[in-house]
Amino acid sequence: MIITIDGPVASGKTTVARLLAEKLGFYYLGSGLLYRALAYLLRTECGYTDSSLKMVRQEDVACLLDPHHFSYSYDARHKERIFFKGKEIVISALRTPTIAHDASMLATHGVVRQALGTLQRIIADDHNVVVEGRDAGSVVFHDADIKFFITATVAERARRWQQDQAAQGVRLSFNEAVVMVERRDARDKGRVIDPLVVPERAIIIDTTALDLEQVVMRLQEDIQQQHKMHA
Repeated sequence: MIITIDGPVASGKTTVARLLAEKLGFYYLGSGLLYRALAYLLRTECGYTDSSLKMVRQEDVACLLDPHHFSYSYDARHKERIFFKGKEIVISALRTPTIAHDASMLATHGVVRQALGTLQRIIADDHNVVVEGRDAGSVVFHDADIKFFITATVAERARRWQQDQAAQGVRLSFNEAVVMVERRDARDKGRVIDPLVVPERAIIIDTTALDLEQVVMRLQEDIQQQHKMHA
């Protein structure tokens, strides 16, 4: 079974997807982490810079994502892990503002989206998965069994973004966080290739007034309801 969770930046989809996968005993697949890992490797292995990341070479992407070199794994104990040439990439290295920005830039490249979409489908072939992203249900897994789209107001997402950045040592005012969220929304919704949209058949959930447990409970209820309808 494939369950997708799409949504805009700071909607909480990553945390929700990870917890839902835990409760269901499913494999968690975080597409954002794959984009961050590729951005990290382009910089560290291929010497890409802010400028050259605007024009990524297909052969570099193919080389870095070669299954002989690159792998993604997940289990409830160790969570998600990424390995390159047998060495684990420290997840904290992928959580920096620089890598987050780089990953956002990579998401506008068709070559990158195609390669990572293919990789996600290969990973999902062997598991029951909960996949989160910005085009998981609309493009990568358009035939997913159950699709969710979670969102929240800009103000609430800016507050969450501000808290997340503070946890990483980056101090932003609320107004700065609002600007960052709105800028990211514009980029995600306005990109020519695979823009952020509500996937067909997706169940929309506004998380503005809900805590994490309430959101996950709502998703579980919807999944059970879908099962009853198709039983």
